[in-house]
Amino acid sequence: MAWVSPSNVATGDVLTAATWNQAVVANWQAVGDAWTAYTPTWTNVTLGSATQDCAYRRLGKTVDVRIRLILNGSTISGDPEATLPNDDTMRTYGAVRFPLGLAGMFDSSAGATFMGWVTPSSTTYARVRFAVLNAGVAYGATTALSSSIPFTWANGDELLGYFTYEVA
Repeated sequence: MAWVSPSNVATGDVLTAATWNQAVVANWQAVGDAWTAYTPTWTNVTLGSATQDCAYRRLGKTVDVRIRLILNGSTISGDPEATLPNDDTMRTYGAVRFPLGLAGMFDSSAGATFMGWVTPSSTTYARVRFAVLNAGVAYGATTALSSSIPFTWANGDELLGYFTYEVA
């Protein structure tokens, strides 16, 4: 069930079962319901036969998203970016591209996992980008992904993200 914007209540209004069900029960169901699958459009990624497991849930103007991309005959040519669900644009917060959530990169051949951030794209608030934490610099800076960062991408490797944003 989708999130329902509750109506305002005035002094003297009587709470009815219908009002309660629409304003309270429906929204609690939206919190617990299954997430909605979506397929992002990628920038700097050629999908080939990649497997995608991407979904979101929307609660009012708050959207939680999970992205899992498993490469198969796919290439990452530069800094990968994915579109938001429903052609959303996120609310802007100024010039700083702060982290929206966590990113993970799994190198299947080495069995190694790398951690990073999901942040707004540097060119639009309609996409997110993935960056890996760079241990070689001070203060936990991140580095953009590429065809060879944090490893050379191959079949079976995974790019994951979990993040939250506010719809503009």
